Amino acid sequence: MGFASVSQADRRIARRYPVDTSVLYKLLPNIGVHFSRGRVLNLSSIGVLFQGEPGIPLGSAIELVIPWPATRGLGTGIKLSALGQTIREEGNSTVVRIDQSAFEYDF
Repeated sequence: MGFASVSQADRRIARRYPVDTSVLYKLLPNIGVHFSRGRVLNLSSIGVLFQGEPGIPLGSAIELVIPWPATRGLGTGIKLSALGQTIREEGNSTVVRIDQSAFEYDF
């Protein structure tokens, strides 16, 4: 009896959740450079898959800002700010490993 092969998706460390929301991103260090816009396809506690401009170099440091679909208190917005590194391309999408993240509140 042999072992069944395990697909790469089944070996993931953290569960991915499908998401359809916008993302602002910029490669670092780019002080003073405006953010580009993209679309989050899925995310986990350690990574994000998003569609953005083609040709984002692998291994690039990147900053992401993702609006969160919840509000705090009197309707103030919440956003997820994350720093990470591009680790893979999937078609016209980019995968980012999250190294640091924090929720921030719009007041």
